[in-house]
Amino acid sequence: MNGFQDFYLAAGSVPSKGASYPAMSEGEVGHPTDTILFGEKQSQSSQYYVILDADASKYLADLEESRHGGTEGLFNQSGFANYAFGDASVRVLRYGASLCPLNLWAVTEEGRTNFAVCRPH
Repeated sequence: MNGFQDFYLAAGSVPSKGASYPAMSEGEVGHPTDTILFGEKQSQSSQYYVILDADASKYLADLEESRHGGTEGLFNQSGFANYAFGDASVRVLRYGASLCPLNLWAVTEEGRTNFAVCRPH
């Protein structure tokens, strides 16, 4: 589930781990057709939220970007995963497409570019 970390960072208040997040209006999602609300995660991950960080290694291992149609193994760079977007659509994205050229987990314009993770294929 999207933790909307960039929104709360921009607002100046990030709740502590385990605390309830304050409400965020739908209108804060500037690109609902291109903002991920839910996505597939690694089965062994204990994380419930994607918490964006400048150091992407803190959350990349939790994402499952190749759940379907790829070979086994973390970061196998093949296959695709299912994602639910802010406009209520559900689409599949190829490995890496949720993070590059824009990070589709981010809500703010700055977050979409600053947290983008373009990895070599």
